[in-house]
Amino acid sequence: MFQRPSVRRRSPALVLVLLGASLAACSAAPAADENVGEAASALYGTTYTAEGFWASGSCPAYDAILHRAMNVGRFVAKTEAFTSCVAAHYRRCALDRYPFSEPGAVIMGAQKPNDTVIHCADLPGTVRGRVTGGVPDDINDLFLGIPGGLGLASDMHDLTYTGREDFAIDKDFLAKTSGWDAAGNRGALYTIASVIWHEASHVYGFSHGHNSDAAKAKTACGRDGDPSWDWQLNSGPNAVKRCMVGAFTAGGNAAPAPVLGAPEEPVESSLVRATFAKRHKRMYPMQHESILAKIESGTYAPADLEREATRNGTWGSATPVTLGTSLYDELTGPPDADYWVIDIPTKMDVRVTIESRRQDFTMPSPDTVGPLPDVELEPYYAKDPAPTKIAFTTTGTKSVSTFTVWPSRFYIKASNASAFTSFQITIEEAKMQVIPLPPRPRPPVIPFLPR
Repeated sequence: MFQRPSVRRRSPALVLVLLGASLAACSAAPAADENVGEAASALYGTTYTAEGFWASGSCPAYDAILHRAMNVGRFVAKTEAFTSCVAAHYRRCALDRYPFSEPGAVIMGAQKPNDTVIHCADLPGTVRGRVTGGVPDDINDLFLGIPGGLGLASDMHDLTYTGREDFAIDKDFLAKTSGWDAAGNRGALYTIASVIWHEASHVYGFSHGHNSDAAKAKTACGRDGDPSWDWQLNSGPNAVKRCMVGAFTAGGNAAPAPVLGAPEEPVESSLVRATFAKRHKRMYPMQHESILAKIESGTYAPADLEREATRNGTWGSATPVTLGTSLYDELTGPPDADYWVIDIPTKMDVRVTIESRRQDFTMPSPDTVGPLPDVELEPYYAKDPAPTKIAFTTTGTKSVSTFTVWPSRFYIKASNASAFTSFQITIEEAKMQVIPLPPRPRPPVIPFLPR
């Protein structure tokens, strides 16, 4: 468990003494008015229970939502959508402690496995988060009365840093986002995570030049000659922040500016929905809510989302079936395809029946079932003495085809639906039907007549 920082108000008389001690410290306590508790966790490791310093402390009240937000951040930061989003927007600030304009550096910072400690604080104005390691703010700000006057309070390092990340999150901001969360707005967690990951970017040496003035930010970042550079989007910390929120509000793209938090109404275009759309699959009832809950619990990884969204939509994810199986599925249109794999034990005649069928409640279909898909059988092993591909085009609402296949493993592919279609495929052995012959009539019995 992390050592508790002392919470004690400093007097001006002690400033010079404390200044020397603070410059040598690696992680200092938050200012006295920052109160009260901490939520500690490893970014990609064990999550610990928060501890309150005082009985009246406010951090324990937000412990659960902070940990859920950390789980959301861990998930998003490992997704392809997040890394692509950051890569699309990050353009180096001259203050960044990394010599190249390389998006991979920002992504490395977002995925560092160092421990994180989150303090509750009363932050000024609209500030939502602040790095609290290094020199305490109250000492740093005393230099000529200029906030950050000594230039040492940011606790900025670089990508080689292996120490602890210390952040303060504003209590009013946590209260507001907790209210959104309690009202069912899951975007609150993505907003909290965006602030945490923004501050983590500072720890690993990335800057946005200024906290509120775009012109000053450009000058500090050496971007005065670049009219398209936007400190609220192109700087490392803000690219991370916007892409993190965008995982809930913009399908994995950067959230629109300014990032004021989760939407007031729980209406979203989430990365989850975008992933299913990219794979041309529809979600089952309540599947979206179920996946978001698993992300928040920390039991879900980006690979799990890919698997759920892809289903049997690729060769590699083909569903095993057996002879006599009826397959119920759907295609959302021309880009979609479904795959199954089946073992044929001996040479035989196989009958494939395809018919339009509206699915049950587990996969609801639109009012129309749509046209039948094309179906192909293709050998799993190319060396098998079987046709390269058996394909047949379907028309109408039902199609039946019979053909001979050799012993092998076969892929079954349904595709090329011109519009949404819901269907059933039945694969069975086409056994020869034996029709019994009628009994041969017996010749009439001619009685023997004596001569």
